[in-house]
Amino acid sequence: TVEEFPDSDAISFEGWSCTYKELKDLVERFATGLSKLGIKKGDKIAIDVPNCPQFIIAYYAAIKLGAIINPIIPLHKFVEIAYQVNDSESKVLIIMDALYDEYLEGKDLSQMKTLEHIVLTGLGEYLPKFKAILGKLLGKIPYMKQKLWPKQVGNISVHEYQGIIKNGTPPSVPEVNIAPKKDV
Repeated sequence: TVEEFPDSDAISFEGWSCTYKELKDLVERFATGLSKLGIKKGDKIAIDVPNCPQFIIAYYAAIKLGAIINPIIPLHKFVEIAYQVNDSESKVLIIMDALYDEYLEGKDLSQMKTLEHIVLTGLGEYLPKFKAILGKLLGKIPYMKQKLWPKQVGNISVHEYQGIIKNGTPPSVPEVNIAPKKDV
């Protein structure tokens, strides 16, 4: 689709949109950033965000690396999130900041034995600026109440979603040999 329709809209989200060419660039930057965290083929990535651009970008980035996606329902509470992360042996948890704030903040995250990285993102990151600001002021956009996101929680490194994308600039996604009939 990128080759055939590079300038066609790929995502339209609450007034924000990107083309297939722009989506490919975001996916490759995020994949590069994840690979710099040590994520490789066969690793599991839990994604706990609602239907928004971050899910799409993270999903395709993980697939590009040969990683295995573990979607988590955004209504899951700590016990359910911990169970799913442990059961899937996820190394990374990509989670909306408001969900982290509500369900994980102050909890014993060491219960998630395989978790090495948490990637925090905010719903307003892919909204037009005025909509993001107004939405926060009116309480229409959930967000983390703390002013600063943590950098480390126990042995788990915490990263900003946009920081992962910036860390993947310029994109240089490692070549991954994927055998569709054998690999997950």
